[in-house]
Amino acid sequence: MTDDELERRLRAHYRSLAADEVPAALRADVDRRLGARLTRSGVAFRPAPALGLAVAAMLVVAVGLALGLRPAAVVGPGASASPSLAASPSLAASPAFSGSSSDLAGTFAGGGVWAIRGSGLLVSTDAGATWRQTTMPTAPMAIETGSVFVLDPTHAWYVTSNAMRGSGDWTPATLTIHRTADGGASWQETSVTGDYRETARVITFVDVRHGYLVASADRLSDGLSTVLRTADGGASWTVAGTGRWLGSQVVASDIDTLWTGAQQEAGPVIHPVLAVSRDGGRSWTETRLPGLDGVVGGTMAYLPGPPAFSDAAHGIVAVVTTGASGSLRTDRYATADGGRNWRSVSGATVQAACNPVIVDATHGLLATVNPLGLLATADGGATWKALRSTGLPEQPWFVWLGAIDSEHIAALIETGHSYPAPADLYLSADGGSTWRPADFGASGVAG
Repeated sequence: MTDDELERRLRAHYRSLAADEVPAALRADVDRRLGARLTRSGVAFRPAPALGLAVAAMLVVAVGLALGLRPAAVVGPGASASPSLAASPSLAASPAFSGSSSDLAGTFAGGGVWAIRGSGLLVSTDAGATWRQTTMPTAPMAIETGSVFVLDPTHAWYVTSNAMRGSGDWTPATLTIHRTADGGASWQETSVTGDYRETARVITFVDVRHGYLVASADRLSDGLSTVLRTADGGASWTVAGTGRWLGSQVVASDIDTLWTGAQQEAGPVIHPVLAVSRDGGRSWTETRLPGLDGVVGGTMAYLPGPPAFSDAAHGIVAVVTTGASGSLRTDRYATADGGRNWRSVSGATVQAACNPVIVDATHGLLATVNPLGLLATADGGATWKALRSTGLPEQPWFVWLGAIDSEHIAALIETGHSYPAPADLYLSADGGSTWRPADFGASGVAG
């Protein structure tokens, strides 16, 4: 668990407490510490690797004392901690498997949904009614946002590394791309030359031949992000370009257009909130979003999930921002011209837990942290209302949401408070009103 992941969960948990649960003086002190910007004259610097965990440990003890909890253990390296709040699908592997337990999940066109548990890749082409399971030759060392991409039932890619991100280990980190074109019956590997230590690795494909791998700089790095490109289905990769502090919320809207958005980080970072390359990753420009001119991404503004494009022209993006008082809000923006212009669609004083989902032209869902639950829109995102859902765990912590089709929705939900935290894949056949756990058992899995 990285410093940033732990601090993200601490921030969200602390802000979910009712005002009368924490003494006013302690709340003000923790607010000040959480909101502190680790900058010098506006220039980011690299803190000691243990700084994040030290601050996090202090916050765990402080909040625990305020709630009357026994400080039996202080969170630190090697200690058990609360699970991470992750954006757009990501979760560390769970030690305890249930029938729907998953490490990662996603959807693809045509009613497809996929999940990973351990080294097993499960794929469904009927909205989760039945599953086909194959084995990946090497399980990813750490399941991270975007480390796996499934294009269709036969084509999939994932990234592994010899070094875990956020470990503070400054030895060179090499990457290996694993790919299948026959539904997992066979896998091929390609080694990527270069050193990608202290980066988030995100892989995405436009079609069976064209894809990108973004090694996004995180806060312990020197700030250089590298973009690699393939035109032969991942058999070979070349460096397309580099950028400063490119975020890890990545999506390609066409063969030559790539988007990167700022992920939530403890700082100090200076990510562009949203950046775009229209020449295959060679050059980058910051995207103007209404009301966010001059805002730095990562600490005061971040994307809870990658932008979503229904085609090369039409897309949406959500941005979570922190106000001067420490209040959080989520704003949604839309484009109809390929992202050259974005307009503000809606906003609410809530913190998005993960990526928003547009089910169809008028209906969409947004998972929130405070309170934990779902908001729904029936007017294209202009207004949002709490959705009364049945079948979900009490106080569901959404890690990822995805629309399989206009009726079927999938969600990855944390189901425990230990680390690594168990997570289960849930499915809905009525737009999110009723849910059931996915069934990966022998009765629902084809070999």
